[in-house]
Amino acid sequence: MRVAEIRRYPIKSMLGEAVPLAEVGERGLAGDRLWAVRDLDGKLGSGKNTRRFRRMPGLFRLQAYAADDRGVARRSSLRG
Repeated sequence: MRVAEIRRYPIKSMLGEAVPLAEVGERGLAGDRLWAVRDLDGKLGSGKNTRRFRRMPGLFRLQAYAADDRGVARRSSLRG
Protein backbone atom coordinates (compact mmCIF):
# COMPACT_ATOMS: atom_id res chain seq x y z
CA MET A 1 0.00 0.00 0.00
CA ARG A 2 1.23 3.49 -0.85
CA VAL A 3 -0.05 6.82 0.52
CA ALA A 4 -0.57 9.19 -2.41
CA GLU A 5 -1.50 12.32 -0.41
CA ILE A 6 -2.06 13.45 3.18
CA ARG A 7 -4.82 16.02 3.73
CA ARG A 8 -5.60 17.90 6.92
CA TYR A 9 -8.77 19.88 7.69
CA PRO A 10 -8.00 22.45 10.42
CA ILE A 11 -11.61 23.75 10.55
CA LYS A 12 -14.43 21.19 10.52
CA SER A 13 -16.49 21.09 7.32
CA MET A 14 -14.19 23.42 5.38
CA LEU A 15 -11.88 22.37 2.59
CA GLY A 16 -8.44 21.49 3.89
CA GLU A 17 -4.85 21.39 2.77
CA ALA A 18 -2.38 18.85 1.45
CA VAL A 19 0.64 18.41 3.74
CA PRO A 20 3.96 16.78 2.86
CA LEU A 21 4.08 14.92 6.21
CA ALA A 22 2.10 14.84 9.43
CA GLU A 23 2.32 13.51 12.95
CA VAL A 24 -0.34 11.01 13.97
CA GLY A 25 -1.38 10.71 17.60
CA GLU A 26 -4.16 9.07 19.60
CA ARG A 27 -6.70 11.59 18.23
CA GLY A 28 -5.56 11.29 14.62
CA LEU A 29 -3.62 13.71 12.43
CA ALA A 30 -2.01 16.62 14.29
CA GLY A 31 -3.86 19.85 13.49
CA ASP A 32 -6.88 18.10 11.96
CA ARG A 33 -10.33 19.53 12.89
CA LEU A 34 -9.05 21.51 15.88
CA TRP A 35 -11.46 24.33 15.09
CA ALA A 36 -15.15 24.59 14.20
CA VAL A 37 -17.61 27.33 13.26
CA ARG A 38 -20.52 27.92 15.67
CA ASP A 39 -23.80 29.65 15.01
CA LEU A 40 -25.51 32.06 17.43
CA ASP A 41 -27.26 29.11 19.15
CA GLY A 42 -23.92 27.41 19.81
CA LYS A 43 -24.40 24.61 17.28
CA LEU A 44 -21.33 23.54 15.33
CA GLY A 45 -21.36 24.22 11.60
CA SER A 46 -21.44 21.18 9.38
CA GLY A 47 -22.66 19.79 6.10
CA LYS A 48 -25.45 17.96 7.95
CA ASN A 49 -28.16 18.58 10.54
CA THR A 50 -28.03 16.57 13.77
CA ARG A 51 -28.59 17.22 17.47
CA ARG A 52 -25.09 18.68 17.73
CA PHE A 53 -24.45 20.03 14.22
CA ARG A 54 -26.27 22.56 12.08
CA ARG A 55 -26.05 22.63 8.31
CA MET A 56 -24.30 25.81 7.20
CA PRO A 57 -24.42 26.29 3.44
CA GLY A 58 -21.20 27.71 2.06
CA LEU A 59 -18.75 26.12 4.50
CA PHE A 60 -17.56 23.70 1.82
CA ARG A 61 -16.64 26.67 -0.39
CA LEU A 62 -14.15 27.98 2.19
CA GLN A 63 -10.64 26.59 2.54
CA ALA A 64 -8.74 26.37 5.82
CA TYR A 65 -5.06 25.87 6.42
CA ALA A 66 -2.85 25.77 9.51
CA ALA A 67 -0.88 28.99 9.77
CA ASP A 68 1.80 27.53 12.03
CA ASP A 69 2.62 24.67 14.42
CA ARG A 70 0.47 26.16 17.20
CA GLY A 71 -2.66 24.98 15.43
CA VAL A 72 -3.90 28.43 14.49
CA ALA A 73 -6.10 28.17 11.43
CA ARG A 74 -6.79 30.72 8.75
CA ARG A 75 -9.45 30.51 6.11
CA SER A 76 -9.66 31.78 2.60
CA SER A 77 -12.46 31.73 0.09
CA LEU A 78 -11.98 29.86 -3.14
CA ARG A 79 -12.14 31.79 -6.36
CA GLY A 80 -13.80 30.55 -9.48
